[in-house]
Amino acid sequence: MAQLAFNLNDGNEFVFDIEEEIMTLGRSDDNAIVIDNTCISAHHAEFRSLPDSGDYEIIDLGSSNGISINGERINRSRLNNGDRISFGQISCRYYRETAPRAESPQQQATTVAPDGPAIPTIRRLVAPRNSLRPGPAKSDNATD
Repeated sequence: MAQLAFNLNDGNEFVFDIEEEIMTLGRSDDNAIVIDNTCISAHHAEFRSLPDSGDYEIIDLGSSNGISINGERINRSRLNNGDRISFGQISCRYYRETAPRAESPQQQATTVAPDGPAIPTIRRLVAPRNSLRPGPAKSDNATD
């Protein structure tokens, strides 16, 4: 199972499973992965399963701050194990298999929205401006 691992400045890690054929990431509540931070656009990125490979590709959904993989700005790209993905100033690692996890259960967080639909499951990472390790970004403002 593919995963995204976000590292927080306080040493904690948030790991999200990418389980569906198509999953979206953004600030809006209708995304599968919700990151409540102003550098994330309402609908920032889409993860799409590639047939017969177990791999995923990432697609920029017209976000204000863009997406970079290993420091290179992209619109659409196949993901490789260990890639560093930056969404504006927020970055994570992509793992094709299970991400290395810390021992403490506090270092894993997936919050399911109350009374939400079973599919897609809403996962939320509330990320104040300085709580995530910054990655390269053109701007700190996402207006969509």
